[in-house]
Amino acid sequence: PEGGQEVGSALPESSAQAASAARAQPLGRVVDARSGAPLPGARVAVRRPGGELLLGLRCDEAGAFPLSRLPAGDLELVALARGHLVPAPRALGPAEREGLTLALDPGRELRARVSCGDGASLPGEVRVWVEAGAGYLTGDEPEAPDAAGRLLLAGLPAGPCALRVEAPGYAPLEVGFA
Repeated sequence: PEGGQEVGSALPESSAQAASAARAQPLGRVVDARSGAPLPGARVAVRRPGGELLLGLRCDEAGAFPLSRLPAGDLELVALARGHLVPAPRALGPAEREGLTLALDPGRELRARVSCGDGASLPGEVRVWVEAGAGYLTGDEPEAPDAAGRLLLAGLPAGPCALRVEAPGYAPLEVGFA
């Protein structure tokens, strides 16, 4: 849910509890659509058709979340993971409670380097915000390049995007790309 408030969590308290829980309940999974790799820490919003939020879950290390915690009736699930596009809600009928896999599209990647006009790395803390329109999951914090000014942005939707770069002692810069 928005505001960082967790409604529920799929993360068990210990590995013994995790093993026991995995055997005792059906699990859903959130995976990368290209590679099939699990997405640990992905969030799953469970809501009624039309938007009433019922439950928020976080996937475990295997990208799994418990289906047994889902309320009865028709539901919509939306899985979110940084570096992946925000999908349309997935309708889930009352009989669909086993073997559910939500596959998230990793979208486009952009490799960039932020530097001074002469190519030197910028001193201090550089912050990069991404404006990519619908389908892009923005984080609470800006992107941070490494010490050499390099950064990798993933989960970008098709179409135009923009970067806003801020560094202490420099004028902010906006760069658009398609």
